[in-house]
Amino acid sequence: MAMRLLPLASAEAARQYALDLTQRLALRKRLLRVPPPPPPPLAGARAAADGAREPLTVAQLDGEAQLQATAAARATVSVTQAACDTVDRARRSAVPPLFRPRILADGSLAMSPAQEIFNALTMLVPLRAAMRAASSAPGDGGDVVAAAIILHFPFSFCYHLACALRPAAHPVLGNGWCKGDLVMIHFAGACMALGTSGSVRWLYLNMAFSTVCAVRTVMWCNTQIERLFCRVLCVVGYIAPIGYVDSRHLGSAVVWFSLVSVLFVLNGRLKGWGHALSHLALGPLAAVVVAAAELAPGAPAEFADAAAELVRCVGGALASVRLATDDVGPVATLSMLFEGFASA
Repeated sequence: MAMRLLPLASAEAARQYALDLTQRLALRKRLLRVPPPPPPPLAGARAAADGAREPLTVAQLDGEAQLQATAAARATVSVTQAACDTVDRARRSAVPPLFRPRILADGSLAMSPAQEIFNALTMLVPLRAAMRAASSAPGDGGDVVAAAIILHFPFSFCYHLACALRPAAHPVLGNGWCKGDLVMIHFAGACMALGTSGSVRWLYLNMAFSTVCAVRTVMWCNTQIERLFCRVLCVVGYIAPIGYVDSRHLGSAVVWFSLVSVLFVLNGRLKGWGHALSHLALGPLAAVVVAAAELAPGAPAEFADAAAELVRCVGGALASVRLATDDVGPVATLSMLFEGFASA
């Protein structure tokens, strides 16, 4: 069946339109310093048709129109991406380096050095809350919980400071401080389970679970979901025994832990500040757990005596630091810290 041909005038108009569109795309590519796209496959057929002075068929015109539309769409995407990159670079250049999000080796963004410094400093809140609660109502269980928080504190503090001082390092992958922080979360949770329950068997059970989680974390053979789920189970291990002591303390602990979890999960939506806010919410949670542990059955004497001695030593060190910083004030102390990290 013969194919219907277009008049010569229509073919000439289509070729002129295609030529103008090709020239405009080539000019735009040169302005963007991007090499022009390769010629379409039908360029040879179009040249042969021009040489033979034969009009183009409807099928050929449709094919060229599709190629031109694809090329125009690709050019538009390139222009849009280049504009977005330019705006992003201009926006980031106006932000001080201390507050600028870190660009990792894989191209992803991480929290800024200032946010990591705040993450480290806010870990002082649960430490201080646990120490104050343990000193206001002395007891074996409260000292054990406070000692567990003390043992975990240096690992979390140093982990966030290491992220602030090494902007190119990934905060999770291949980070030894991250592994240490995650491992100590589990072991501290097992010790807190002893404080809230007063049961050595419950301690051994939680310690066995924490050991399995710690080994898998050190070997890095677990997934992110598994690590989050195991940490939730670790918290349940020391919050659940509170239900046998006081239901009000149990409700308060569940509420504060829920707030900590929500802030941690929404860290990205909160522009990287959700992590520090979750540390602040750990303060009331630590105080509630220590207060509930004071009402729990007493822990074995060897654990209680060691925990009380650790709490006493750390309490004396914190008192000395507070006296040393009273002359300059907290604002000046934070300013000196920021200046030191910025110069580093």
